[in-house]
Amino acid sequence: MAKRHNCRHYVADTSKVTNVLRQDVIAWWGSTWVPALAKFGLRAVITVLPKSAVANMSTGSWQREVVGGIQLMNVASRAEAESVLTGV
Repeated sequence: MAKRHNCRHYVADTSKVTNVLRQDVIAWWGSTWVPALAKFGLRAVITVLPKSAVANMSTGSWQREVVGGIQLMNVASRAEAESVLTGV
């Protein structure tokens, strides 16, 4: 779907996450999911940060897994993510 629609930006809405993600999920995100999207032209991941401090640490963990020139942006709300997208 990302390839078909020429998606360049991905919004990861983690605002409702309340706990730490499992290590295998974090590794999958960085080693499989984002590289697959990057092959189709992904340039940025915009993350709506969780309200939970514990979950926020988990967000930092998966973001450290992202490599290959993908820009990472953190925002406080979905509305702010949409604003970033319209300004791109």
